[in-house]
Order: sequence, then C-alpha cells, then structure tokens
Amino acid sequence: TPEKLAASDAFVSAFAQATTAALKTHQKEKLEALRNAVLNVAVGTTLAEDLQTLFINLIDSFTPQHLLALDYLEHRNQALRGKLSAQEDLIDQAVTDLNSRGMIKDTRPYAARGRDAEMPLINCQWDISAMGKQFLAFIKLPD
Repeated sequence: TPEKLAASDAFVSAFAQATTAALKTHQKEKLEALRNAVLNVAVGTTLAEDLQTLFINLIDSFTPQHLLALDYLEHRNQALRGKLSAQEDLIDQAVTDLNSRGMIKDTRPYAARGRDAEMPLINCQWDISAMGKQFLAFIKLPD
C-alpha cells in the first residue's frame, strides 16, 4: 500500500535517489532501469542498503551502451550484438568500465589482460560476476 511504502526507509531512499537520477536523463534505457529498480524495492527485493545505493548510482553513471553490453554479455543474443557493432570504441570503454566496477569478470589468461587486441573487447569471453547478476536482477522488471 502507499502507506507501507511511505513508511519504508529503503523505498523512500530508492525513490528519491532514482528520481534525482531520472531528472538528469532523457535516455529510455536508463529511465526504464531506474523505474525497475524502484519497483523491485517496492515489491520487497532485499538488497543491503549500500548495494541498493551503489546500483542506483551505477544506473545514473552508466550509458545505455553499458546496459546493452551487460545485457549482451548475459544472453549472447546476436540481435543485441548487431546494435553494439556500430559503436565499437564506445563499447570497448563500456566493457572496461563494467570490468573495473565488478559487473563482469575477465576470463582471459592473465598475460592477455590489458593488452591491445585487434578484436573488440565485447568479443572476448566475459562472465557476469555475482554482483553483476544482482545488478541485472535489480534493473529488470519484477515478476
């Protein structure tokens, strides 16, 4: 009920933080992720408050390409891959950001990491980290 949501500190915090982030963007993908995050808090998705705050901050700082790259790495859908190939330099930066923020894990041999490669980074074998899986669940429309 609205009364229960108003009494929930976690919901009020998520709603305020997501609203602030939403005011700073027009990008459909980010607005959808913010909406879904608030809905997940409303239906009782339990995350540590710090993790909830971190995830909403990530939505705010990520570009739609970050979200698309993460979705592609989770599903390896070729239709998504087609959307990524037009912007390979930007997608390489998004993959690097996702890795540095703990959303994905680099499974390449240690000696191959950090080296320039001719192929786009999105083509490398990346695994979604446990935190990345939590993030993806948090930004998806709740059941």
